[in-house]
Amino acid sequence: MDVLSEAERLRHEANNAIADFVSVEIEAGTTFCRIAKMEKEHEKRQHSLEQARKAYRTASGGIKKLKLTKTELDKFNLQLDRLKAELRSVAG
Repeated sequence: MDVLSEAERLRHEANNAIADFVSVEIEAGTTFCRIAKMEKEHEKRQHSLEQARKAYRTASGGIKKLKLTKTELDKFNLQLDRLKAELRSVAG
């Protein structure tokens, strides 16, 4: 395999790894929102909300690093929009 082919393969793998990471962050943010909804203690609720916000920011930043098709970008943006709406509903 020549150097250019290897570099392209590595870029593709890195892109896939970042995409997987972004997906996990969105899932984590959604989970933290659900935990915050059920939490009775204010301090623990705020901690869960902060973790969800952090996951949202991390996922948003990760998306900017990805090379995506329009369809893929739309999918991630829809997931981020849902997480943002969930954050707003929990935070009040």
